[in-house]
Amino acid sequence: MISLQAGQLNSRIRVKRFTTVSDGFGGSTNVSELSEPFWANVKEVDGKIIEENGKVVRTVEVKILMRSKAADVVKVGDIITYGNNGDFYRINNKFQNVLDFVTELKATKVDEG
Repeated sequence: MISLQAGQLNSRIRVKRFTTVSDGFGGSTNVSELSEPFWANVKEVDGKIIEENGKVVRTVEVKILMRSKAADVVKVGDIITYGNNGDFYRINNKFQNVLDFVTELKATKVDEG
């Protein structure tokens, strides 16, 4: 059972979603848009430093708890950002707890949004 009180919502997150729009010349282009901010509880749960292709890479995984109504707009594969650090995280997993009206998201830091 996941319990989430208002005081535990410690971060404002924004969802960045890519959409396709007409370019006016018969083609289309991809644009990104940021959602309105949502309150959430964000915790860093895992981090590794690995060597990949001769380069040292740090991976970071975060767990995000938010109210289910706010999380309805979030989809697996969306990019989120939180706080003032400017880092982007890709949503890997979404679990909705219907009894507690809480949604748990797992996300991994990505190099660019």
